Amino acid sequence: MAANPHNLKGADRERIAAECYAASKGAVLLLGAKGKKPVEIRPGVYKKWKGVSVCLDALLKHVGVGNNYGIKCGTCSGLDVLDIDAPQLYPEMVQRLKDLTTYTLTGRGHFHFWFKHHERVNKNHVGLEAKIDIRATNAYVVAPGSIHPDTGNMYELHGSLADAAAWPADLLERYFPLKPDLPVKKNENGYKIQFWKNIDRYLSAALTKAYENVRNAPEGTRNHTLNIESYGLGGLAHLGLDRRDVEEALVQAAMEAGLSESEARNTFHSGWGKGIVAPRTIEYKQTYGNDSSLGWDSTINYPDGITRHHESIESSIASSQGGNQAQPLEPVNTSHPTLTDSPKEKRYCTSDGEEFTLSEKRCVHTENIAFDVYQGVRSVLAYNKKALAAVSKGDKYYEPAPLFNRGGVMVHMTPDRSKFHITPRALYDTVLDGKAAKWYSIADKNTQQKAPEGCLAVKKSIPRNYVSQGTIANLVEGSVGLPNITRIVKSPVFLQDGTLTGETGFYPNPGIWYEAHQKFTVKDLMSVEEARHWLLNELLVDFPFAGQSDRANTIVMLLLIFMRDMITGETPLFAVEAPTPGTGKSLLVECCSIVATGEKVAPCAFSNDDAEIKKYLTAILVEGPRIMFFDNLPVNRVIDSPSLAKALTSATWNDRILGSSITVTLPNTCVWIATGNNLRWSLEIARRIVRIRMVPSVEMPWTREKFKHDPLQQWVQANQSKLAYACISIIQRWIEAGKPLSEKRLGSFEEFAAVMGGLLEFAGIKGFLDNANDFMDQANPEAANWGRAFALWAENIGTDWRTAKELLTLLQKEDPDLAGEVVYRPDSVKSFGKQLGTRVDRVHGNYQLVARTVNGNRLYGFQEVNNTNSIPKEEPDIDPGVDKQEEDDKDELLF
Repeated sequence: MAANPHNLKGADRERIAAECYAASKGAVLLLGAKGKKPVEIRPGVYKKWKGVSVCLDALLKHVGVGNNYGIKCGTCSGLDVLDIDAPQLYPEMVQRLKDLTTYTLTGRGHFHFWFKHHERVNKNHVGLEAKIDIRATNAYVVAPGSIHPDTGNMYELHGSLADAAAWPADLLERYFPLKPDLPVKKNENGYKIQFWKNIDRYLSAALTKAYENVRNAPEGTRNHTLNIESYGLGGLAHLGLDRRDVEEALVQAAMEAGLSESEARNTFHSGWGKGIVAPRTIEYKQTYGNDSSLGWDSTINYPDGITRHHESIESSIASSQGGNQAQPLEPVNTSHPTLTDSPKEKRYCTSDGEEFTLSEKRCVHTENIAFDVYQGVRSVLAYNKKALAAVSKGDKYYEPAPLFNRGGVMVHMTPDRSKFHITPRALYDTVLDGKAAKWYSIADKNTQQKAPEGCLAVKKSIPRNYVSQGTIANLVEGSVGLPNITRIVKSPVFLQDGTLTGETGFYPNPGIWYEAHQKFTVKDLMSVEEARHWLLNELLVDFPFAGQSDRANTIVMLLLIFMRDMITGETPLFAVEAPTPGTGKSLLVECCSIVATGEKVAPCAFSNDDAEIKKYLTAILVEGPRIMFFDNLPVNRVIDSPSLAKALTSATWNDRILGSSITVTLPNTCVWIATGNNLRWSLEIARRIVRIRMVPSVEMPWTREKFKHDPLQQWVQANQSKLAYACISIIQRWIEAGKPLSEKRLGSFEEFAAVMGGLLEFAGIKGFLDNANDFMDQANPEAANWGRAFALWAENIGTDWRTAKELLTLLQKEDPDLAGEVVYRPDSVKSFGKQLGTRVDRVHGNYQLVARTVNGNRLYGFQEVNNTNSIPKEEPDIDPGVDKQEEDDKDELLF
């Protein structure tokens, strides 16, 4: 392994704790100051840590005051630890493991080697060999960055926990050897099933049904049936099904059906592996007889093809609320007059004699998955409503912050309300257990006997895994759940209906959190003339625009940031270009950003690798930016990115979150901007661009002097309110005038061109999109060259037809330089024939290339656009012997 990248001695312990928190999935616990044991409540009594979650903020606060922390091992964190306390006894093993995986050098100079959790490492082992222990599930180790209580040395991390290696095969065999297969005992009813007697009865029913289906599968369908059932049960793993139990049951059933054990296990692993990455929810319907004790009857979502005759948990909650709402939801009313003796009407009592009924604040595990998930959804929604109200009123320290749905992923705002973070499971569990509600489980029989008459005794518990997983799925995938959010704004914006944001809070349509820093109203607006003066004669006065179209396009870029939500379709990329550095491209974008958002926009990275661009776009779009800004794009190559082209013409962006199996669908509502010097674009990107070009009148524009406002950025900061008011005034006056539209059009962005063109025409600013044709010629010189070639051929052959060889000869004779630009290989008729074949029926300039085949020969002609007199003749003038051409010429006839 590489040397310690963190240089932990003297490093920021909080930063290291945050990294370890993320890598361990939040599976940490709080230890005492310079100690190895959990926080001491009183002498000899330590704080419970198993099943207790710690949020990141609490961890950082704990570490920041000098305390230690630990990391839970095994299934909680997905990490196992090989603890070697006497490295001098195993020098070869230690050196090998140091080169293999991440490790911690403890305060005593011992080693913790980190490995990805393996199912065979299912328990802790102390003293496997002299001074060698293994820490797995139900154990913890002191985490990196902690201080040893005796030596005072820090636990130093070498590598990253996220990069922990898999267990070496030889160590697994050495410490966790596989047990030999035991013979399966049969009885008269076949294989005896004892694997799922303690799991939820609905999961047990699903597993029993799968077992019977596999066991009774006829020959020819056995593998398929096993695969389908394995896939279906894999989708329910998050609700409590254990893979080992399911595997043993289905493999036994398959063997009874006639499959070999190895074949059955391979098929099971294939189906189960695909099923666990496609989790399925459990739905329920109300019943009045099947389960009078619970009042609810759960049913499982089976694979496609099974008819479902029940309503989902989301729709049932929605019906209790009277329909779907985009705002934070009211608490769900749990009363139902037709349900008798349901969990919601039962009385429960705790060990200290307190009695209660189920509510938003008190939940009880009823062993009915659907109803327990329902309780969790109701509690989290009620908590979230209170959190939204508190933060809207200015409580910046409400913890945890309100939760939102961002493209199918649960997110929360950072403390400064500037961007989103994906909510880790540990933080969500903090909300579900304690913040939203207290959870209890039914007590044992002995305790029940002591309970008051009519009450069920319960004991304090934490939400079970199926509750946590089920509530998350319903909150982000259901029709009623967490509010959908698109982005956070700190300056006023116009909503879809033309309303200007006012007070701090959440605006459900289109899903904006507005963090007001200054008050803007539409009562005291500027006149259009005054607003235009502030923008054209003050803000943009010193920028050397190439023409009035470039200046008009800049005004559109600025106003669009304020009113992006008023355009439901996509918007193009604004390309700010200049022939030389130092012209003010980035300054222009930064000043517009300050006016519209109150702060400078941070530039984004742009890679040569489209796969990297795609990952980066996903990572940034998750945060909900108002502006996507690519600064100083490379000048030595053609800018071509299929991912960028797709993003510019897509209302939503779909991709998988890096490092997880979660796929998000994100709204594309940002303003796209890029800068560079004499940029060259592919045709696919160029047609999605609005150009803003600046041309300085001096050789070194960065040496210019005598500006009206110098330095400009400081002037913009000082006058940000006035400039923002100018933008708001123009937009609001246009809205009051009835939102007149323009006849301007831009392919794929028709709504954008009509709306923004109408706005600028109303404001008296001319030139919007007038430079589009010139830009296309400059951005895509290949198309311009083909246009010149088409014109040359058409003028020379008129309405006649020619072969590719004749056209190539004519071009090389009339314009050798143009031939060198257009033809890839001037000495190959075959290559040139392929080029012509890709341009048949395309229009370049004023001519369209057409083609036909006569006597096995491919011939080409040219038709002037909108001129029927220029159509090539029906019968080509062709020598009957032309089909006996040389071999080289025959090649091109195929194209």
